[in-house]
Amino acid sequence: MKRKITALCLVIALLAVAVVGGTMAYFTDTETVTNVFTFGNVEIDLFEHKWDPTTNLLTNEKVETNDYFGIVPGAIYPKNPTVENTGDTNAYLRVNVTVNNYSVLKAAIGVGANLGQIFAGHDETVWALANVSEDATADTVTYIYNYIANNGLFAPGATAVVFDSFTVPTGLTSAHADKMNGTFKITVNAEAIQAEGFNNANDAFAAYSAQHTKDLGNIGAAEDIMNAFANLGNGDDASLTLAGSVTLPAGEGIEIPAGVDMDINFNGQTLTSDKALVNEGDAEISDGTLDVNTTGYGAQTAIGGTTVYNEMHILTDGGGVNVWGTAVWNDGSVTTNSVNTNPRHVFYVAGAEGAGHLTINGGEFKFSPTNLTRKGSYICAQGTNATVIVNGGTFHKPSTRTAPIQALDGATVLIYGGTFQFDPSAFVAEGYQAVESAGWWTVTAK
Repeated sequence: MKRKITALCLVIALLAVAVVGGTMAYFTDTETVTNVFTFGNVEIDLFEHKWDPTTNLLTNEKVETNDYFGIVPGAIYPKNPTVENTGDTNAYLRVNVTVNNYSVLKAAIGVGANLGQIFAGHDETVWALANVSEDATADTVTYIYNYIANNGLFAPGATAVVFDSFTVPTGLTSAHADKMNGTFKITVNAEAIQAEGFNNANDAFAAYSAQHTKDLGNIGAAEDIMNAFANLGNGDDASLTLAGSVTLPAGEGIEIPAGVDMDINFNGQTLTSDKALVNEGDAEISDGTLDVNTTGYGAQTAIGGTTVYNEMHILTDGGGVNVWGTAVWNDGSVTTNSVNTNPRHVFYVAGAEGAGHLTINGGEFKFSPTNLTRKGSYICAQGTNATVIVNGGTFHKPSTRTAPIQALDGATVLIYGGTFQFDPSAFVAEGYQAVESAGWWTVTAK
C-alpha cells in the first residue's frame, strides 16, 4: 500500500469565545451556528481568509475553517487567524493554539525543538506567550498567548492577527505522514473578558476559570447525573465521578454539549441506559462500563467533538463507537450484540459530512458469539475525510456478514500493531507486516 506525504491534510478550526466579567455570575448568550459565543456586551469574531490551493495565497473571503491538501515538507502556507472586537467595550484577550499529533511532530522536528516554530508572522509586540501545555493522553500541545498591545486592552473595532503562515517541518517523512494521515489539526480558540472591574488580565481570566471550572463531585443517583449535565454551558470545564452504578430512566442518555471540556471518571462503576453517550465537546471518559440497550451505537463523538476513552468497557445491543469528530481509544473493550438486520460495527468512522478520525491504541474487541450473520465490521471508515489508525488491540472472530475491516468511499485505515483473528494485511501500513500463527495475525514492523 503506497502512502505519500502529499496525502497529508491539515484542518484549521476556529472557535471564538467572549465573556463579560463582574462580581456576580456572568451573563451569557450562545450563537452555536457561527461558533461564536457571546456574553453580555463583549463580542468578538474569529476568522481567517480562505486559502486558494492553486496559488497558495489567501483570498478576501472570510472563513472559519480551511482544509489544506497536498502539503509537503518545508513548504510555507499562508494562514491568518484573526480576532476582531465587534463589541462596544474594552476587553482582555487570549488565544489558545492547539496542535494534535504532538508526538509525531516532535519526532519530525527533533529533540528539544519548539513546535511553535512552525508558526510565522507572530507579532511579539501584540502577543506574549503565557504558557505551553502538553497533554500526553490526547497527544496535543497548546500554546496560550495573551494580547499585550494597548496595555493589554483589546479595544472596540480592533483586530489582531495571531500568525500569518505555518511551515511544514522539513523532517516530516512519509512514515510520520502515515501516522497522522488526515488528522493533523491546528485549533485556534479565542477568549475575551470585559476589562472593567478587573485590575489586570490575570485577575479577569482567573475569575472566568473559577466560574467555568465545575467539580460536580461524586454522583450516584440518576436524577443528579441528568441535572448535572443539563446545567453545563459553553466554556465550562467540568469533572464528574460516579459514586455507584446507575441506570438512567427510559429514553434518557448523557449528552456533553459543544464548548464543554468534560472529564467523567466511571470509578469502576457501570452506567446503564437505552441511549448513546453523545459528546459534542471535549471529553475524557475513563475506568468503567457503559451498558447501552440500543440498536444504534453505544457512544458517539459528534462533528467538532473530541473524545478520549481510557480503560472503558462498552456493551451494546447495536454498534459500539460512532465517530464523526476525533476519538482516541486507550485499552478497555467493546462488545457488541447487534440483532439489527442493518449490521452495526464495533467502530464506525464517518468522513462524508464530518471529518472522523479515530486512533486505537489497545483494547479487546469482539462480537457476541451468537447471530454473527447480523454483525458488521470491526472497523468501518467511510468518506474521504475518515481516517483510522490502529496501533494495538485484540480483534476477535469476525462477522460472517461483512468484511472485518472496511475503508469505503476514499477512507483511510492504517494498521501499525495489534492481534487479529483474521488477516488484516490489506490495511497494514508500509514497513509493517501481519504474521500468522495458529489462526491469529500479529502486526509488527518488518
